[in-house]
Amino acid sequence: MQQGLSSNNVYDIVQDNYGFYWIVTDNGVNRFDGYDFTIPPNTLLSNNNNVGIYYYYDNLVLVNLSGIFIFNSQQLYSNKFYPIRISDQFRKFNYCDTLLSNILFFNNDNYLTYHSRTNQLTYTKKQFPLLNKMTKEIVENGLSEEYNYIHSNTNKFYFSTTYKDGITGDVRNYLAKFESKLIYQKNQKYTKVKPTYYTYNDSILCISSKIGLEILNLNNSNSITLFQGQMMNNCKMLPNVFTAYSPKNGLFFIFPKNISVKGLPNKNVQSNQNSNITKEITIDNKKIITSKVGAFLSHHKKIDTITTEWSRDIKTIDSNLVFIQTITKLIQFNLSNNKIINQFYQYTNDYVIKDNRLYISTSKNGVIITDLNFKYISQYSNAMGLQSNHVLKTKLDNKKNLWVLSKLGIDKIDLKGKIIKVFNFKEVDDYLINDFDVSGDTLKFWSDNLEYSLNYILRFNKEKIPIVLNKITIDDSFHYYNGDSLIEVNPKWSHIKINFAGIYVRDQENIIYDYRIIRNGNKDNWQSTDQHILSLTSLQAGSYKLEIRAYHKIYPNICSDILSVQFIVKPFFYQTWWFYLILLSIASAIVFSFLRYRNKLKLDKILAESKLHRLTLHGLQNQMNPHFVFNALNTLQHFIIHKDYINSINFLSEFSELIRKILDNSRREYVSLIEEIEFIQQYIRIEENRYSHKFKTQFNIEIDKEEYSNIKLPPMLIQPIVENAIKHGVSNLKENGFILIEIKLLDSAILLVNVIDNGNDWAINKNSTSKSKAIFVLKERIELLNTISQKGKFELTRKGSLTYASLQIPI
Repeated sequence: MQQGLSSNNVYDIVQDNYGFYWIVTDNGVNRFDGYDFTIPPNTLLSNNNNVGIYYYYDNLVLVNLSGIFIFNSQQLYSNKFYPIRISDQFRKFNYCDTLLSNILFFNNDNYLTYHSRTNQLTYTKKQFPLLNKMTKEIVENGLSEEYNYIHSNTNKFYFSTTYKDGITGDVRNYLAKFESKLIYQKNQKYTKVKPTYYTYNDSILCISSKIGLEILNLNNSNSITLFQGQMMNNCKMLPNVFTAYSPKNGLFFIFPKNISVKGLPNKNVQSNQNSNITKEITIDNKKIITSKVGAFLSHHKKIDTITTEWSRDIKTIDSNLVFIQTITKLIQFNLSNNKIINQFYQYTNDYVIKDNRLYISTSKNGVIITDLNFKYISQYSNAMGLQSNHVLKTKLDNKKNLWVLSKLGIDKIDLKGKIIKVFNFKEVDDYLINDFDVSGDTLKFWSDNLEYSLNYILRFNKEKIPIVLNKITIDDSFHYYNGDSLIEVNPKWSHIKINFAGIYVRDQENIIYDYRIIRNGNKDNWQSTDQHILSLTSLQAGSYKLEIRAYHKIYPNICSDILSVQFIVKPFFYQTWWFYLILLSIASAIVFSFLRYRNKLKLDKILAESKLHRLTLHGLQNQMNPHFVFNALNTLQHFIIHKDYINSINFLSEFSELIRKILDNSRREYVSLIEEIEFIQQYIRIEENRYSHKFKTQFNIEIDKEEYSNIKLPPMLIQPIVENAIKHGVSNLKENGFILIEIKLLDSAILLVNVIDNGNDWAINKNSTSKSKAIFVLKERIELLNTISQKGKFELTRKGSLTYASLQIPI
């Protein structure tokens, strides 16, 4: 249950043609994909009365206390789940199994045959002739009255009964007139637990009971016991794996079908535990002894100490050269002079001497190859492809291939130095393997009490493993895919998750996957992953095919076919052709309207600029009006008559410069603020001379001089306000006239100019035609500027004795 099985009490198991395992427990039927156990979403399978399951062709046969049901496993995830139900009279049953294309059901009273090809039932009310025959044997032999079905992979049916003081098996051939014979008897009591049996190829009998799982070879009576002391319900050989299951400890996957196991005594003869001697040899009356306390040379009643280290083995090359293996090194010893020649300082587990070479198995550095004097030749390690650097033994076969037994498995090194992984010990539940042998095409290896025999040539033949698609989850919505349908994905999806599995339970953790996505016929490159769930996000609309293949990381010849998953990501409405057509029509209309509107704006701008130029000309005319020129010339005449030549020259210079600036500015669209202020100051100096300095002017500028040159404004906007303040305001005073000009920024785009005077109330003087004409032209210019750029504004107000002219100029 720790791995996800719904219960540890397992009754039965079967594998379907897709590769899924179906496991019956007392808490429902589990489907297993090599990674996860799941109970399909159907109340029939979650029933805790289920006790058995069978598979034939593409159908599952589920047996529970309320009946027998036949259904297609692929229909469990659709609305087409309509199982065939066998008659209620078979609620009490023993077993069922397939026979050719039919399914046979039986109990102690009668039997029934389901004909799969015709989808019909044949019901037989009378008892089996077999059962009648067995009834007589029950009375004569004291057998129990309960018959147990023995599964078989041949077209035979077997039944067994139980002695009160042991087990007997009665083999009954359903196709051969119910012949019977006693096949096995064991004088050991099995109390409270009904034994069940399994046989395959009619030579191996497996006995499941409360003391373990006993595997008996009927040909030679050899047997071994697995899971000693554990209560077992049953066992079964499935297409790729041998399984056993118990009422307490769940499900076991034991070993691959191409490995035969038989019980043996330990192949390696162990030394007497009370003796320190590990090995001894005699050469020319000289005896060399290796032991736990050292290696010694005995000759002519004299004993010389070679080493005091624990010595484990000794091998000879000739009558003079000897190799002694200790726990820390390998010693080369010369018997002719009784001296150590060389020492190889590596933790050595084993060594092979062949063709004047030493093949040394080390605990940390793999296999090291040297000459007889320990001169290095080559090395094979984990970095070069060995499964582990902790090597226990090395052997050479008759083709001079080097075989390596390490802590993790067995590797083969061919004559070209290529390392081939032959076997990984995880496939036999990491049993401690201590020796091996290679003969022909057969590889044998041993643990303390088991022998494994493997045709290793078959290991490199291509082996197909099933690859299945469990489910597709789009956002939080589950979809089952049976391989024939095309899934349509809503365009609003944000996450699609595809759960699949290459099923290889004997070594599932070494299964990896290649996948690629084909969109609208365009293929991506293959990518690899060790995960069995793919997450896809942000896929564009289109037709997709996802291809996935599984293979073994160590043995790539163990692989699957390509699993193809097809789906369509539907487009949003704005990605459809008709939407683009509508969008194109709307865009065309917008472009047409925009072009028409832009042309109108251009025309309006041209008209506005033309009118602005006209108004500018009007402003120029206002500033150049005859009255102003006449008065200015009168002032000049006054200076000349009174022979004030200096003021005459200054006035004439100021006046001519003013006229030049007015003409220049009238041709420019924008001037800088500093140019405009200089122009206003020059104009005020002329007017002060005209009016004999009856008024004073003050500037209050709240702008840094460094910013003057960066501020641009239309020319001749401020001068008309100043002119009106002089002409209609302070000029009518006898003395102490005052004009304040304030200039500051409201924000980065608006310049505020306030002109304040203490003259007459010209702002509300309705009789001033000059005033109204100048102000009218100024307002029209501001309105035209507003159509071209930002908002401008002009206001005239009277506050007490002061007149305020406020102008906001867009810059």
